[in-house]
Amino acid sequence: MTDNNKEEIDNLLLHEQWKWNTLTPENPFEFILENDCKMGKKEFNKLHNYLLLYFPNGYSLEGYNYFANIDIYKRISIVRKRIFNQFDKLENPTAPHYSEEMLKEISDEIQKLFPYRKIFEIACGCGTLVKATNISDSFYRGCDPSAKAIMSFKNNLPDFAHTVHQLSFEECFNLWHNTDEVIVATFGAPNYVMRRYLCMLADNHRNIYLMFYKPDYCPLQFKDMHTNSYSEQELKEIFPDYEINEYHDYLIVKG
Repeated sequence: MTDNNKEEIDNLLLHEQWKWNTLTPENPFEFILENDCKMGKKEFNKLHNYLLLYFPNGYSLEGYNYFANIDIYKRISIVRKRIFNQFDKLENPTAPHYSEEMLKEISDEIQKLFPYRKIFEIACGCGTLVKATNISDSFYRGCDPSAKAIMSFKNNLPDFAHTVHQLSFEECFNLWHNTDEVIVATFGAPNYVMRRYLCMLADNHRNIYLMFYKPDYCPLQFKDMHTNSYSEQELKEIFPDYEINEYHDYLIVKG
């Protein structure tokens, strides 16, 4: 593939209007159809054939994998899925960006708000919250897209090895959707979750404790990650029935 080919492909993919798969939320992906895309049918077919021929296992670009696809209804489409190894590219993917005092305040508040409740933690990292709360393995599950973080979690807390999973934030929808666990995501983790899954949490009236970055803040070590920014007003629109508070560089949604 020449540089000109790559530049053309990248421009077509990056400037497209992608649509969510809404039929099966447990299978998170976005797509464009042959007859419904900005690039035009001619460019679409050229790109589809190129992906099919040269990149059958996906074409990677800016945090996504792109695939040529033909579904069960014989619709020709191009599909994209998030790549969830961004954190593993960092030298220290779980570098703390908070103080021990902040961690204690947050863990104490979670335990006070939801006593004797099971916790499902999104972006569990190396198990920092588990250590701070002294929760038992029977009351905890966690997920993280980072293989390094999950390996460290299991090594540091072997009793919890069976409770943590390397999954994308969207894939863990399959684990929490039909449970009554409290959904916890601290210190900016919700900013890496796609908006439609946050809306599902709110629509299902789940008990949650979510810490978002304020719109003008992101830890330096994560500045190149693909995050979603939310203002306080946007969070009020997504979570109209929940309490929202400011806390240092974060906005906390809880209830």
